[in-house]
Amino acid sequence: MTQQSDALTPAQDQFERYYTEKLWDWIPAIYRDEDGLADYPGVLRALVTLLAQQAAIARRSLDRLWEDQFIELCDDWAIPYLGDLVGTRLVHELNRRGRRVDVARTIFYRRRKGTPLVLERLTQDITGWEGTVVESFRRLGRTRHGLDPELADLQPIEAIASLYTPPGGWANLKSAAPTVDGPFEGLAHTPDFRQLRGHLGRYNIPKLNVHLYRLRAYAVELATPFEFGSGRWTVDPSGRDIPLFRPDQRLGGEEWQLPQEWQFPAPIPCRLLGDARYQISFDQLEALEIPADSPLDAPALSPLVGIPFRQEARLRRTLQSLIPNFAALTPAELAAFETLLDQILAVAIAPSSPKAYLVPSSIQVDPTAIAVAEGLDQDPGNASLDRVPLPHQRLVAGTLSDWGVSLSGLLPPTKRLVIDPERGRLWFPPVLGEVDPVWVLRYHYGLAGNLGAGTYDRQAAIAQPNLTATPPCPLISIPPGDLNNPGPIPWALPPERVGIFQFENSKTYTFSEDLIGVERLVIQVENPQRPYLRRLESEPAIWQIEAAPKPDPPDPELDRRTLILEGLWIGLESPEAVPGPPPRSPVMATLELAGNFDRVEIRHCTLDPGGEQAVVEGVTRAIPAVQLLVRGTVEDLVIESSIVGPIAEASDLETPGTIAQITIRDSIVQSLGPAPAIETHRGTVTLDRCTVFGEVQVKVLQASDSLIQGRVAVVDNQHGCFRFSATRSGADVRLPPQFESHLFTPEMPSLYFVSRRFGDPGYGQLSDRAPLSIVRGAENRAEMGAFNHLFNPIKLDDLRAKMSEFMPFGLIAQFIHQT
Repeated sequence: MTQQSDALTPAQDQFERYYTEKLWDWIPAIYRDEDGLADYPGVLRALVTLLAQQAAIARRSLDRLWEDQFIELCDDWAIPYLGDLVGTRLVHELNRRGRRVDVARTIFYRRRKGTPLVLERLTQDITGWEGTVVESFRRLGRTRHGLDPELADLQPIEAIASLYTPPGGWANLKSAAPTVDGPFEGLAHTPDFRQLRGHLGRYNIPKLNVHLYRLRAYAVELATPFEFGSGRWTVDPSGRDIPLFRPDQRLGGEEWQLPQEWQFPAPIPCRLLGDARYQISFDQLEALEIPADSPLDAPALSPLVGIPFRQEARLRRTLQSLIPNFAALTPAELAAFETLLDQILAVAIAPSSPKAYLVPSSIQVDPTAIAVAEGLDQDPGNASLDRVPLPHQRLVAGTLSDWGVSLSGLLPPTKRLVIDPERGRLWFPPVLGEVDPVWVLRYHYGLAGNLGAGTYDRQAAIAQPNLTATPPCPLISIPPGDLNNPGPIPWALPPERVGIFQFENSKTYTFSEDLIGVERLVIQVENPQRPYLRRLESEPAIWQIEAAPKPDPPDPELDRRTLILEGLWIGLESPEAVPGPPPRSPVMATLELAGNFDRVEIRHCTLDPGGEQAVVEGVTRAIPAVQLLVRGTVEDLVIESSIVGPIAEASDLETPGTIAQITIRDSIVQSLGPAPAIETHRGTVTLDRCTVFGEVQVKVLQASDSLIQGRVAVVDNQHGCFRFSATRSGADVRLPPQFESHLFTPEMPSLYFVSRRFGDPGYGQLSDRAPLSIVRGAENRAEMGAFNHLFNPIKLDDLRAKMSEFMPFGLIAQFIHQT
């Protein structure tokens, strides 16, 4: 049995070279000499190279015979053979991870067939998503049966019974329970015999609802928040409103545990971040340091030991009721009371509190969804960036649509920060004065997959130094600034134009100079960081990157001009982005490529497609969209796994622009204004697995597995191809030859996407309203567009097949997309 090398992870054993030279040495010298003198030299050498490649494959296969007996170590070709040994039904071959895990855990599934543990583990193993299974008959409103479990047994451990609605009972409107129709609601429903369609057809006796969480949470550490003044910040460094995500905290293992809402990767609702419950124990009471002026002492607090409090306000009112003359307390006694309450809140938070797992607390320090610190480090000798986050009792979850105006006078004096997780806003009440600086130690944002600048693994794409090249290509770290400065960090562009320059953290960096004289330059980000590069306002709003002139006479080793941008999030300021009432009109800024480049690569980057900052006192500013403009020549422009704004060539007569070849893969291209998303009059454009929001006006187009929500106008429609792709139809549309493509009249609706706004978790993700022609219209029968590589429809088919195999007999599995 031979083995094919994996193209994604090629072997570094040099077997091909070894066997080529070995076989070539076995051939008599006369034939080797004649091979170089023949009319077609090198034919024999080429044949030997082919034989050496097969010898290398056989050698690797022999070396891995032992590893191929184990599912954890074997190559992909061996998985079906191991699957036959355990008699499993293999999932789709494109679902490589799911196929391997399915074979590895088949016996585990069979031994526990029909249990919630297997059904939820199938979701994780086959698809890589998180999910929870709900037996819908348990949500039906009915009279209690003698075989039903006792009501006390239905509540989670250490939970407050008054927070929940008993099965079949009246809804508890005072509860902080989730919204209706979610996997964690506690309401009763009438039977619904229809097929599943949106919120209809979910509840019936044989129905098994599988709630799927497909979005991923990406952790960003030590990012620079955007300041609006007066204690108002956004965690997003560009000033956008973005929903904060909670990380995936599901625990694996052989025992099934009741899932909790805070464990799943999804946007954090305000009610969940503010859901804190308290219960005081004797040990906590003895450890309290009661202030001298406190109106309460340990004996007065002892009756509260073991009593659960479902919220902080209830605990505060109870403590105040223990003081007969609370309204007559002196300022010193009030301050002592608040200090004592702060200590109680710090230690008495209950394990059933979702807040304890979303922000740093005594129950769980890490991981957390968000952690914020303030002020300078008190230890000047501290050489690390570690900061002490604000404790959970100093944080309040609230709606900051008005930036705390409605909260003025309502917050206790010990509360230091209000977090709006649904907008990603931070507000420091002015009771204790201004705060500076603010450290966002960690926050999470959501996206469907690894796209654009992000904190995912990019190790394979990061350039390595090469000191033996001509000229040498060293790795130079960009200074991260003062350790006591969370940013923005002023960045002076390096004088060198040859080498690899690397950002080491996720802070915001500001600069104002153009980048002139580029020879062979790489600007990248350390894995897995996500810095935000912001060019300060200039007139005009252009950041120019210009190639150095080529030597005369030409030198093959020195005349190539290359530029690589890897992992950057680039935003440009514009004087046109003036404050005003929302909504603001789109504003354009330009990243200009001047001179003559041989190759420009943009990998895992975000050229900000534009938007709006958070509204402050009825005023907002537009975030300029970064247009990639070529003024000069670029022989080869490659964009991979990126989110970019419009792409165009300069059209003026003095310094026109020309792009010979544009290749865009697994990316989103967006134009918010009337300008086309992609416009070139001379080059060939290749789109592989791309989503384009805007028009495409090119000379030659080769599109595969792509979505174009806009008009396509191709000058040369005799060449190229439009295959397994979709766009709008009309008299003004001009396409190359089509194959398995789809046209929508009058245009592709925006409701086919969860969101078109950059910053939303569902940005570019296909919605449940998208037709099958694009959900399963790609060449590999997955979805068209930038997230084709996720194989989501294929994974869902595999999950359906495995669920039907291992779920209880007679039930109907329904799959509901929560994200």
